Amino acid sequence: MRIFLCVLCLSAACFSCQNELQKKAAERAEIKALEQQLAAKMDTSTYRLDKNLAQKMVEKSEAFAAHYPKDTAAAELLFRAADVARGAGNFEKAIALRGNVNTHFAEAKKAPDALFLQAFSSENDLNDKEAARKYYTNFLQKYPSHPMATQVNQLLSMLDQSPEEVIKKFQEMNEMLNTK
Repeated sequence: MRIFLCVLCLSAACFSCQNELQKKAAERAEIKALEQQLAAKMDTSTYRLDKNLAQKMVEKSEAFAAHYPKDTAAAELLFRAADVARGAGNFEKAIALRGNVNTHFAEAKKAPDALFLQAFSSENDLNDKEAARKYYTNFLQKYPSHPMATQVNQLLSMLDQSPEEVIKKFQEMNEMLNTK
């Protein structure tokens, strides 16, 4: 009788795991299908995305990351959801999603890119120089030897300059290079 109960419990556990894997695969397939629909419906003149589809894809990606926080695919899905949110014009949501990637998936390959894009989007989409400064500084603290660190330093140094000042600075640098 004991052996029968052990076999029954093991069978139930295996069945449960299999159902969980099937559910996870179905969720990922649904997100992928939404991404394909978004690509098919994208306005190629403005590169804007259908807001309803974008919202649905973002919500599904967030739900996947919440259900499977240890799954390596969660960081990638949130990163892509941030791109979708930005493409739909929801810049605040894009920044928040990238923050989730950088905070909750700090070891993920996309974590440095997510932090950089938080800064870039804060600066260029929201014109929020203080938030951009915070994110750029955080990037340099967390990833001082990252290949983009030099660029981040340059962007940080130009943050308070007007576009005219930046152009003038580049012209002066160009003149110096041409005279050598």
